[in-house]
Amino acid sequence: IDVLPAPIQFSLGFAYEDERTVNSSGFGLPYAVLPSYTVWDGAISYTAENWSIQLNLRNLTNEIYYSRAMFLGGLPAQSRNAKLTATYNF
Repeated sequence: IDVLPAPIQFSLGFAYEDERTVNSSGFGLPYAVLPSYTVWDGAISYTAENWSIQLNLRNLTNEIYYSRAMFLGGLPAQSRNAKLTATYNF
């Protein structure tokens, strides 16, 4: 049986990070807490014979969060963004 994949595909995913702490009295920051967060991502793609187009969407809800705990607080993460990719195979 020859089954062709669907030309349009949807994807949805998420990443959850629990609360994190930093404890370093040497930097004058005895205790800091970075709150937990959930980031939702999505993608849609279309595939034809020799080419494909894919749109990736990161941080769909535009969640404000810190991607990394550091001694002086946190490193702000990226806001909502999109990436469009077109590929041709010959």
